[in-house]
Amino acid sequence: GTAKDSDLHESFNMKIGLDSGAAVSVLPKESCQEYVLNPNDGEAVYYKAANGDRMTDDGSKCITVITENRKFRHINFRVTGVRKPLASISSISDRNQRVVFDNDGCYIQDKVTGEMTPFQRENDVYHLDVQVPKPVNSPKSRPLAPLDKCRPPTATKSVFTRLAELLP
Repeated sequence: GTAKDSDLHESFNMKIGLDSGAAVSVLPKESCQEYVLNPNDGEAVYYKAANGDRMTDDGSKCITVITENRKFRHINFRVTGVRKPLASISSISDRNQRVVFDNDGCYIQDKVTGEMTPFQRENDVYHLDVQVPKPVNSPKSRPLAPLDKCRPPTATKSVFTRLAELLP
C-alpha cells in the first residue's frame, strides 16, 4: 500500500546502510523498541566483524518501514551490537530484487513487478532513507528484499561481514 500523511505522523526517520559485504541485515539492540524481539531458537549465535570482534545475535525484529516513494515494506533484521542499521545487498538480491548503484540514481527494483525503491549515496556511503511508524495497525504489504514476508530471518552461526565501523 501507499502511505498517507497521517501514517507519517507518529513515525521516526531511519537511515539503513546498504552493504555488499554483509551476510545478514542487522539492527542495533536499542533500535525500534516498540517492535517485538523474536528470540533465537536453541543455542547462541554469534557474528564476527571484519576487525575480529564477536557480536551476539539477540534475535530478530520485523520492522515496517515507509520508503521515500511512500510504499509500506517490511524488513527482517538480526538484532546485535552494531551502531547503525545495515541491510545486506546479497540478501536483497537473493529475494528476486535488482540493486542498482549509479551516478544517475540508485534503486532496488523488484524483478517481477518492476517497482523501484530509491536509495541515496551520501559521503560515498549508500543508504535507504525510511520512516518507521509505530507497529500497531501497520498495513500488510509486499516485502522489500531482504524481507521474506516478515518471517524471522535465519541466524547464521559464523558470519563474516564488514561491520567494524558499526561496532559500538
